[in-house]
Amino acid sequence: MNTENQIATNHVNSIRKEIVMTQQSPKAIALPDAAQKRRERIKKLEVRLQREKARDTVATRRERNGQLFVWGAMVECVYRTGTDHERR
Repeated sequence: MNTENQIATNHVNSIRKEIVMTQQSPKAIALPDAAQKRRERIKKLEVRLQREKARDTVATRRERNGQLFVWGAMVECVYRTGTDHERR
């Protein structure tokens, strides 16, 4: 997913550059709809990127929580079955 995020980010940046160029040109006054469409597209892409980042964060957190749970179960098992010396 990292590659997808990078591609989407590059796409957003290229659209932003295009908007800036359009706003600086004299044709920008004649074509307000095009600039508005681009702004809306940027907003949609940013929302999409934010959702993808949130999904990645959730997946990473789940994996880490699972690792911690297994580690805790292992420590508890060693504690229960261990001798007094091992418990210390």
